[in-house]
Amino acid sequence: MLLLGVAGGAALAVGLIPDEDGSIHGCFITHNNVNEPQGQIRVVSSEAECRNNETPITWNQEGPPGDKGDKGDKGDMGDKGDKGDPSQPGASLPEDALCDLERRINAATPTFLLSIECSRIVFHTNRDSVNFEIYVLDPNNLSTSDNLTGNEVGDFQPDWSPDGVNIAFMSQRDGNNEIYVMNADGSLQTNLTNNGALNNGSPDWSPDGKMIAFQSDLHSAGNIQIYVMDHGSPAVQTRLTNEPQESHHPSWSPDGKEIVFMRHHGGDKWDIYVLEVANPYNQTRLTNNSFRDNFPAWSPDGKSIVFTSTRDGIDSEVYVMDAVFTDANGDGENDSTRLTDNDFQETLPTWSPDSSKIAFGRAVGDGNWRIFEMEPVADSMETALTPIDVYSDGRIGGRRHRNAVSRNN
Repeated sequence: MLLLGVAGGAALAVGLIPDEDGSIHGCFITHNNVNEPQGQIRVVSSEAECRNNETPITWNQEGPPGDKGDKGDKGDMGDKGDKGDPSQPGASLPEDALCDLERRINAATPTFLLSIECSRIVFHTNRDSVNFEIYVLDPNNLSTSDNLTGNEVGDFQPDWSPDGVNIAFMSQRDGNNEIYVMNADGSLQTNLTNNGALNNGSPDWSPDGKMIAFQSDLHSAGNIQIYVMDHGSPAVQTRLTNEPQESHHPSWSPDGKEIVFMRHHGGDKWDIYVLEVANPYNQTRLTNNSFRDNFPAWSPDGKSIVFTSTRDGIDSEVYVMDAVFTDANGDGENDSTRLTDNDFQETLPTWSPDSSKIAFGRAVGDGNWRIFEMEPVADSMETALTPIDVYSDGRIGGRRHRNAVSRNN
């Protein structure tokens, strides 16, 4: 049995073996059962294998899936492409067909949003102007990208919603920093915070897509704290932290019960904390040293937190630590593993949805930055995701969505 991951993870367009007519059959899991989570596709040999809690799906190697006809008619299976050899094991669906399948299922079952391998990365860059704008690109075609915001002010810090339908971002178009949300194609850009605070920023969607965590100095100018809001109109905004020290850069735990963030302790010293959303005064300090521990991001599997730190030198490097506080060495902080070791500054690390990759921004000289990706293992191979002539930073939100890189498939 093969499960294609959806809204919470990458769907792999590989290893799917079609039947004789080139069709592939699947069962879309429409509510929870013991064995599989909702919102996934179970690939089967025929639709007859689908259970009561599953919706049959058929699509074709040679073109996007069409609408089903009445009484078993297969309907239009899409325009035929060049036919390969569907009998070969490991034949894979073309990306266009997978993206079309995603759109069809999401339209038919809006409660269970599917996210397949429609690779897109959202990030902010000033590659084409003085101002920063929000761009989307296909990592398989880095020479082409789309400017989603395109205005005369700065737009920053994009973050995909978990279903891949919307992007939250920070904009300066109102004379201050406000949190906006837009459709994934750049349409319907709406001010969510609209509160007049000078410093709203760092939006991060909750795993269920109902809330957005962000930083703001709404209640005390210059003292940035952690807030959450819904995305209604107007959005209801709730302060979670209320300390004399500033708190920045929230990132949700995958179960939506906790948020990891960074807190300033004077000078160049920042440490990483976790708070309970239901009881935000219940906080755990994960790091405790005299260095700059910044930009924490929770892994989608809930096991780890990636961050940057200057603890081993002047430059910020990428580190990873357990999400649960252990203090194995008795020094008042979690043990951590250094992932990068170079003479460059690195920033804003983030995870792929399956927790197998970390993306981060790296200064590469002359004021330029590139986005790189690597496995969360020390000295693993790094892959550049953006050209050298752009200033960009981000969060990989996953093979469907996440900070200034957020990947959406």
